Amino acid sequence: MVVLMGVFGQFSGNGLGYFNLTIYKQIGYDTNMQFILNLVNSITSAIGALGGVSLADRMPRRKVLVIGTFVCAIMLAINGGLSAKWASNEAKGAIDLKVGQGALAAYFFFNIIYSFTYTPLQALYPVECLATETRAKGMAMYGVVVGIFSFINLYAGPIALDNIKYKYVFIFVGWDVIESAIWYLLCVETVGRTLEELEAVFDSPNPVRASTHLETIAIKSSGGVAIVDDA
Repeated sequence: MVVLMGVFGQFSGNGLGYFNLTIYKQIGYDTNMQFILNLVNSITSAIGALGGVSLADRMPRRKVLVIGTFVCAIMLAINGGLSAKWASNEAKGAIDLKVGQGALAAYFFFNIIYSFTYTPLQALYPVECLATETRAKGMAMYGVVVGIFSFINLYAGPIALDNIKYKYVFIFVGWDVIESAIWYLLCVETVGRTLEELEAVFDSPNPVRASTHLETIAIKSSGGVAIVDDA
């Protein structure tokens, strides 16, 4: 779970944010408007993040990660499709501002949804999945994974945008669909669980299934935990 969050949290299309001005330019906005849109995007993304943070103590991790990531894919697909339409129209000399505005709206909604889904959970979910005695090493590994994929985003992104332009977005569309499926298959629900309950969940043969069922937990005399029965 820690590695998955490290990878998906940095490689779900959010790396496109490093190149917002280039993206705005590709859908027809001038330099002044690019900076204004960048400011507005930062504000709306912050609002999405604050919404996620305010609900972080009670929102279900599995549902948010599965659905949020899939909706991110949809928003990027809309953005990519409209960007392709804009490029086609531009080549023909027929400019339709509504196409560019639609692409921009989809990109803004992507950033809001990503911020709501991943910004709070990048800090919370890895910690919730790690036992106390492994938390320091686990979070150190998480930092390494985040650093690696941030490096890829930062240095591979400009090359991709320069060579394949808006088609780069479709890489993340497909990848986000895969991420959503992986979250559905592997994501363990941790919200509202005590440390003892989480230990029992991760020790069970099927942690994903165990995490979605409320069960009574007993503490053994040895200090371990065991599932007694369904609550």
